[in-house]
Amino acid sequence: MQEQLMEDDFDESEEESGGDSDCEAPRPSDKSFVAQLRDELQKNPLDTELHAALVSSLREGAQLELLQR
Repeated sequence: MQEQLMEDDFDESEEESGGDSDCEAPRPSDKSFVAQLRDELQKNPLDTELHAALVSSLREGAQLELLQR
């Protein structure tokens, strides 16, 4: 009986989280994305989430450049 309840709970959580797969996130290595992050940081320099996103984007861009060599 408990196994059935646990399976039902798991099925419901799968349905709730699966609806946003159509949305395409911007590529962090895209130059316009990095420029947008820099502009937003100029407006709000204390936003740690923007700093983290910028650092991640720059790291990914550097890794892609190394792979292209």
